[in-house]
Amino acid sequence: MNHDPNGYFAEYLRHGASADPSVAKTIADRALLTAIKDCTKFVNGWDDLIQLTGIVKNRLTFIFHEIDDEATVYTVFEVLNSRGFPPNEKAAYEWVADGRDYAKWTTEHVKKRSERLFRKGHPFSPVFASHHNLLFQVKTVRNAIAHDSADAWTKFEEMVRNELKTVPANTTVGSFLLTIKPKTNPPFSFLDFYLREIEIIARKIIPS
Repeated sequence: MNHDPNGYFAEYLRHGASADPSVAKTIADRALLTAIKDCTKFVNGWDDLIQLTGIVKNRLTFIFHEIDDEATVYTVFEVLNSRGFPPNEKAAYEWVADGRDYAKWTTEHVKKRSERLFRKGHPFSPVFASHHNLLFQVKTVRNAIAHDSADAWTKFEEMVRNELKTVPANTTVGSFLLTIKPKTNPPFSFLDFYLREIEIIARKIIPS
């Protein structure tokens, strides 16, 4: 083990208690908690615990590798251990998609995934945080188009009312998108506004 800053491993060794992997904030913590969960399930499924103890005692070898230079820890650790890399493409996709068949791409899911896969979620999390309202509106418009439900439409009308102070008669998603956004100079439609802002967000994430 490289390090255990949150004490999950120590807590398990001392008290036999472990948190669910879903509470982990980092990839390393999630891998550790998942390993504890898997090992516990494995042991509980072994009929003869005395036999298992004998196997662990006589056949399992531990390597203690002490390194003076902290900067080389990662490189050495990568050589000694694959660090839980997914064994194949399918496993890699399930890992990125949080075990789902299809990854969810809402702002909340992407932000959470970026914080798990990238250091401090950069560059995704800071950009999402500064454009939260815009992305929420885009999602609301998308849901009103994609879902034929009262809930999606109610949220869309609420957004329209917040933007225009009223919901015009016979409003559709299309008519709203072509409506001129108030206080824009020069004037441009909500559709143009959303497209422009999405491009700005994309360029902040991946500068050209």
